[in-house]
Amino acid sequence: MKVLIIGSTVVDVILNVKKMPLSGEDENITSQTISLGGCAFNVYHTLKYLKVDCELFSPIGKGYYGDYVRKYFHDHDMPVVLESQKQNGCCYCVVEETGERTFLAWHGAEYLFEKEWFEQLKNKSYDMIYVNGLELEEQTGKNIIDFLKTRQEKIFFAPSSRFPYIDPLIVNDMMQLKPVIHLSQSEIYTYTKMDSLERAAGFLFTQTRQKVIVTLGEKGCYFYDGNHHFIKGIKVEAVDTTGAGDCHLAAYMAYCAMGEEDEKALYHANLLAAQVVRKKGSTLS
Repeated sequence: MKVLIIGSTVVDVILNVKKMPLSGEDENITSQTISLGGCAFNVYHTLKYLKVDCELFSPIGKGYYGDYVRKYFHDHDMPVVLESQKQNGCCYCVVEETGERTFLAWHGAEYLFEKEWFEQLKNKSYDMIYVNGLELEEQTGKNIIDFLKTRQEKIFFAPSSRFPYIDPLIVNDMMQLKPVIHLSQSEIYTYTKMDSLERAAGFLFTQTRQKVIVTLGEKGCYFYDGNHHFIKGIKVEAVDTTGAGDCHLAAYMAYCAMGEEDEKALYHANLLAAQVVRKKGSTLS
């Protein structure tokens, strides 16, 4: 089993506050840390944690943040596959005492994929491919779609909170590829403009005829495959919810690869995501 992960590796500047200030308000930061994150990197980290063979296809650019990522890769024996001449951005993660997080993203080289880069994947084979909506929103998103159109692997698509901002033509092309869709309850409601989980998931299912998985926080998760399924969650004290969704999808992919049925794989995904929520940072220690 081998997984290709297409997406960003991002420097997270984590700002801990008591509460997110309203417009015009002041709020003191209680602590600040810098760590590596990004949806694709988080997925890669979880798959490695579960000992799944995987390849991270992620650009690294220039500047302070690019150097930070490059040094991490070097220190952890990770190959630098894609070198970009553009500047890396970063993500400011504002984490409240409740564990809820708000992202302020400065997108740079880490989200931009050149068409010629995909040539190096032409003769490689995988069993699963992971793609995130953050990259598809960018002007080079079509390059990712064009590559996926040439492949036969099963695609796992995490649209992210930016789902409504992706070009509808790109979304349509993605749906034609019949991906398994993984998103949060707020994300599916925002995109479909529906307030019923069953109707919203059913709407996406009619476009892909593939499973739709929706995370529900401590309540667990829901998935629709023509039938409705709820998988119980694990209640923990939330410290930082950053990366929980990425871990959940990666764990589901890993346990499916191990041959587990959907319900069991998703229960294990709930367990692992709960461990991410219990600690600061976006990855499992």
